[in-house]
Amino acid sequence: SGSNVYAATHSGFSISTNGGVSFTNKTTANGLGNNYCYKVFVDGANIYVATIGGGVAISTDSGASFVSRTTANGLGQNTVYSVFANGTNIYAATGNGLSISTNSGTSFSNRTTADGLGDNTINDVLYVP
Repeated sequence: SGSNVYAATHSGFSISTNGGVSFTNKTTANGLGNNYCYKVFVDGANIYVATIGGGVAISTDSGASFVSRTTANGLGQNTVYSVFANGTNIYAATGNGLSISTNSGTSFSNRTTADGLGDNTINDVLYVP
């Protein structure tokens, strides 16, 4: 994204603002639910990080801080393999269904095989309007 590079690692979420020359690593101390980060989606100043065991970490300030959303907010599971956002809608691919938020991550509803999905383990998600 411009000169920004984002890297989801097993030890945190790394952000470079100089094309990858150097990075700043964000961890649970910055609001991530877990340091094991799996995927990332960026939309302007909003950053969404899928974590293994820690839910979805959401930043609205370009990664300065994060708020984690978990099963307490309606995620199907805290293991999130992928995340995608479109406006106020967030789609989280979890180990127990596809979790959808229509209010910027305040709450999620979960879809499973009972709703017609082929399997409850969702590996990736992409929304094309």
